[in-house]
Amino acid sequence: MQMMAPIKHALLTLTRKPRRDLWIVAGCTAVATVLMFANLTARSMWLDDGLTLERVARPWLDVLSGVLYVQGLPRFDDHPPVYFLLFKAWVQFAGSTDFAIKSLAGLAGIAIVPSTYVLARRLFGRSTGLIAAFLALSNPAYIWYGQELRMYTLVPGLAALSTYCLFQALTRGQWRFRIAWLCVSALAIGTHYSFAGFIAVQALFVLVSALLRLPARAQRRMIALGGIAVAVTVITAIAILLGDKEWLVNLLPGVRQSSPTGGVSLDAVVFDILGAGFFGLNAADPSGGVFNWLIGAVCVLGVLLPSRQPQSSRRTSLRARLLLATSVAGPILLLVALSSLRSNHPTFRHFILTLPLLHVLIANAVVSLATRGGEITSRLVNSLARRVTRGFLRSLGAALFVMVLAAQTFGVVSTFTPSPTWQDDWRGVAHYIRDHWRDGDIFLVNIWVPDLVVATYLQGTPIVPTPMQSFLGQSAEQVWDTLAKQYKRIWYVHGGGWDPDAQTFEPLIVRPFYQREHVPFPSRTTVIDLLLFETQSPLADALPATAMRVDANSSAAVSMVGYEIKGGSIYNPHPNMQLVVYWQQNESVAVRPALADYSVSIRLSKDDETWLDWYMPAQLDAAPTGWSSAGLYRTDYLVPVPLGLPALNYALELTLRAGEKSDVMQRSAAAVDAAILDCCVRVVQWPQYPSLTNASIWRSTDVTLMASEFPAALRPGEFLPVVLLWQVHQAQTGAWQTALSLDGLLGGNAITGTGETGDQDFPVSAWPAHEPVRDMTSLQLPYNVSPGWYRLSLQRIFSDGRVDGTFLGLVEIKAYPHSPVPQDIPQRINARVGELQLLGYSLPAKVAKGALLEFHTYWRIETAPTRDGVLFLHLLDATGKPMSQDDSPPERGNRSTLTYRPGEGIDQTHRLIVPADAPAGEYLLYAGIYNRTDVTRWPAQQDDAPARDDLVYLGKIHMP
Repeated sequence: MQMMAPIKHALLTLTRKPRRDLWIVAGCTAVATVLMFANLTARSMWLDDGLTLERVARPWLDVLSGVLYVQGLPRFDDHPPVYFLLFKAWVQFAGSTDFAIKSLAGLAGIAIVPSTYVLARRLFGRSTGLIAAFLALSNPAYIWYGQELRMYTLVPGLAALSTYCLFQALTRGQWRFRIAWLCVSALAIGTHYSFAGFIAVQALFVLVSALLRLPARAQRRMIALGGIAVAVTVITAIAILLGDKEWLVNLLPGVRQSSPTGGVSLDAVVFDILGAGFFGLNAADPSGGVFNWLIGAVCVLGVLLPSRQPQSSRRTSLRARLLLATSVAGPILLLVALSSLRSNHPTFRHFILTLPLLHVLIANAVVSLATRGGEITSRLVNSLARRVTRGFLRSLGAALFVMVLAAQTFGVVSTFTPSPTWQDDWRGVAHYIRDHWRDGDIFLVNIWVPDLVVATYLQGTPIVPTPMQSFLGQSAEQVWDTLAKQYKRIWYVHGGGWDPDAQTFEPLIVRPFYQREHVPFPSRTTVIDLLLFETQSPLADALPATAMRVDANSSAAVSMVGYEIKGGSIYNPHPNMQLVVYWQQNESVAVRPALADYSVSIRLSKDDETWLDWYMPAQLDAAPTGWSSAGLYRTDYLVPVPLGLPALNYALELTLRAGEKSDVMQRSAAAVDAAILDCCVRVVQWPQYPSLTNASIWRSTDVTLMASEFPAALRPGEFLPVVLLWQVHQAQTGAWQTALSLDGLLGGNAITGTGETGDQDFPVSAWPAHEPVRDMTSLQLPYNVSPGWYRLSLQRIFSDGRVDGTFLGLVEIKAYPHSPVPQDIPQRINARVGELQLLGYSLPAKVAKGALLEFHTYWRIETAPTRDGVLFLHLLDATGKPMSQDDSPPERGNRSTLTYRPGEGIDQTHRLIVPADAPAGEYLLYAGIYNRTDVTRWPAQQDDAPARDDLVYLGKIHMP
């Protein structure tokens, strides 16, 4: 039995290690899946994605041939068809949502992880395979291209699979691997033309390998025949180049430009591969190129250092390293050489097929340094030095692996971090148009706009991009007449930047119209400008009969004279309303703030509760030059409305502010009947988006609580506002009372508040069925509540005694920050009021009647206060008659004395105004504290004696 133990151990090792590797690779693949799909739709689709959509929208034969139409114009896509055929089949299976169409490239990117592991393990062993898998899962380039609708995540997996099949064919000599390599090679070339150089080099490697196996005489024959073939090929190529150079060049993949060039330098291509391949396409080497050189050196070490794989010989290891080196160098050298023939600038996406092979080389370098570094130097140094060298090389291998992993991690973070050039934001363009669309609008695009991409983001709306090419053949006057008669507004997207002075067809057809907006969007490869034009002038001679009149402010340079409330965009996923304001200028006013500094705010309130408070720039600086005091200028604003805003009779307040300090220039208040807002507050006017109708946090037999809103953290004494979004299941639902409770995590109630649900003008019985309705309530936290976490719960109490409810969430009550004791006190005194020590006070620098005078009193907390006090400062004349006073809780009413701890301080500000007709003379200052509830003064002592009337005498001031 003891003799069988080594055999048993070996068998267990052989069975357990592959199983353990399988779980590790599965874990790496799972992590790669999370990284790929967690943010799959974050970036918008762009121009190349639009070409993919254009191609797969065509019949199957057109997809195969590459024929497509961009905005009605014929075009040929010279990319091979394999990926597009797969994509067309995938869309028919998965659907056409943003996530669905991007998931094919994402799945291909995920598959790179196991394919890289399989290749590395077959070439250099399991340790190399695991390290290569770790590098593949954290590569930012795979994540970047996994968010696009192109073939660039399918390419690396095919490169790894092709190399694996070829190596198996070379080492095992089995026909199935040879056939597999031929099939994968054909599939790869049909996916991207960069595989032409890759497969050609691998085929050359096969020929050289076969040649080396022949006898010496046969080798000489093959070399001679090969030399003759090469010479004939070179002579033929020279003849063709001297004759019809265009014909040859146009046959070469990827070379399609028309002007000669000096070509792309090899070092630029290598740096592009290393930079984009390991730092991603949204970041650069932060070391200025040092890391790129180091990563390149590690790749070279992966070719030079032998691997440690017991199953293979040194010759097999050398063959594996040479295969990787030639497979990486082949397509690079070929495309660099082709770029010298014609202007063709190959970028990283042409070389992404080399990335899994580079990961394998890096993994081989790391493992070789860690396991065979001592053997490399064993003949050069003695035993002690060999041990030191082995330890150093192991540490060096680990450091190199960490460096590459850190570089890729930095790239992954950058890939997920939006920047000004992170994307071509066509999704933002589409959403902006959708959110502001009205009847009578038209959406125009130029040739540089991916119209199918924009149309994808406009799904569910009737908004259709109209190409500018549809107006070709008409004069500008004819186009102007057509647009003015048929449309009220023109949305115009100009990909490539907007030049209003350009004498081209596109700017000319919108030039006579009034430009209302110009909205730039983030872009990476182009300049995206969205412009809104109105076909009718925004100037009017008189206020429309439908507008509500506002009394103009005669002292302001610009005033509101009227406004209207209309329905907003019916395609906006958020309820909204259109606020139309009419303006008038007063040219007699001398002081005129800049028009860009004006702002408008709208507020809807009911019974001292604010339901809507929205601010927006007035946009008066966009007014046409013809606006004068004789006419009115109209502006439009889209105002978001809180979901489920109840249909109440609100008090509407419009406020106009101007200047750097936003001074109030005009304020208009009016009662607004619920019928006026019916266009905008009822959710049934908007599409029933799943995010609005299916979301809920609690459901009962008669009602659904769709959402609750409340602050996550408060301080003692503050109000806890709670907004509840209800949806009754049927009309005329019975009323209930809503009770909110704030309880400690371990028990103990902090506060409970109960009130009627709904409003007397809009009770629960009037709520429409299946429509969200907001209801607001609030609790004021006790000042003496202890800091910590509390449970916020809701209960519904019915008149018949029934009770139900749910848990809403956690609220954190935070202690107030420590308030230091004042140190620089101009006038010190010795007084005590209740639990507080009055340390002194300060006087204003200048005293004058009718002016605002600022005083300070300085306090220290001796013991924890048990009363809620109001600090006051009274100014009396010589006869004791009060002349002015200031009473407020600490910190201008924002805090209670109950919230202070012993050892803290209070710097209380008091502002007093002495009447302008007050007589000159001496005035007396007294300070003290009284209860906020019953106005009972706190007992006071001054100079260790009871203070008269519990008033602390501070001193005198002289009033001139």
